[in-house]
Amino acid sequence: MEPIEEYIITPNYVDLRTKYARQNLGLTNEKVHPYENYNKLVKDIIEFSTTEFIPYRHRDWTWLINPETEQWIVSVTDSGYTFYNYEFFSNLFKYASLNCILDKKYIKNWTEERLKVSVSKHLYPDYHPGDYDWKDQFNPKKVLDNGEPVVFIIHEEP
Repeated sequence: MEPIEEYIITPNYVDLRTKYARQNLGLTNEKVHPYENYNKLVKDIIEFSTTEFIPYRHRDWTWLINPETEQWIVSVTDSGYTFYNYEFFSNLFKYASLNCILDKKYIKNWTEERLKVSVSKHLYPDYHPGDYDWKDQFNPKKVLDNGEPVVFIIHEEP
């Protein structure tokens, strides 16, 4: 059997491929697929797509904004209420066969790790097809003009 070089990665696909590999090829977890951990795949996709985004603080909010394009992707209040850019994550999640509303746990986990904040159960997109459109409620230009960039200091163990 020839190895598969290209395929669509979804949680179900990874599970089926892993089961097949274990039963028929005798492969261990490490040799089945580099993205057997689907959380890591989604995190890598988001990280790759957000390298130009910088955290900003404005009032009681932490934002992640690209200062060049003035596009925002996530904003979190100090109390944990979180809003995310539906258009950005909807387009991005297509690469992993995910829905940014149904699979928002990935946005929550990534946001907590990236911004070093606590995201509450109140996690909403700025737009919900057929329900609401809050896109005009978020003003990254105002945050860029009045907010402060956030600098994370990483301490390395000696």
